[in-house]
Amino acid sequence: MASTLSPQKKTLSIYLSISFSYYLTIPLSHFFLHIYQSIYSPLFISHFLSLHLSHLSIYLSIYLSIYLSIYLSIYIIFISCSIYLSIYLFFCQSISVYLSIFFIRLSHARILSLFLSFSLSLSLSLSLSLFSIYLASFNTATSWRHPVKTKIARVAC
Repeated sequence: MASTLSPQKKTLSIYLSISFSYYLTIPLSHFFLHIYQSIYSPLFISHFLSLHLSHLSIYLSIYLSIYLSIYLSIYIIFISCSIYLSIYLFFCQSISVYLSIFFIRLSHARILSLFLSFSLSLSLSLSLSLFSIYLASFNTATSWRHPVKTKIARVAC
């Protein structure tokens, strides 16, 4: 049976499946690893309440920024029809996730405060998303001016 999905919807479904599986795997595995380690600590309840609730709040803020940038990347796919920009956004988001996990580790080492790691992870992912939207709008603006690029974009979509 032949597939009736357009190339935009295929790109969108591939991007969403990769991004959701990727972003649900890394922070949740990191979080449950700490829960597993804290079960064998003598002060389990106090350790869980102090450490893992702060983990959970940071991960919720990371998920909020990630899902916002995923919705923005859906917008990028529909306005520019460019798979390269969605790959670029996925690369920027993965960098921001790893750096936010690094900020979490620094906050546990008392080098950074918890609020500073919140703000750094949120501002990093949001600025990368807004920069990729700027690139997408620049891509559509140049494709309207050049008929060859418009024809290539129509063939690619």
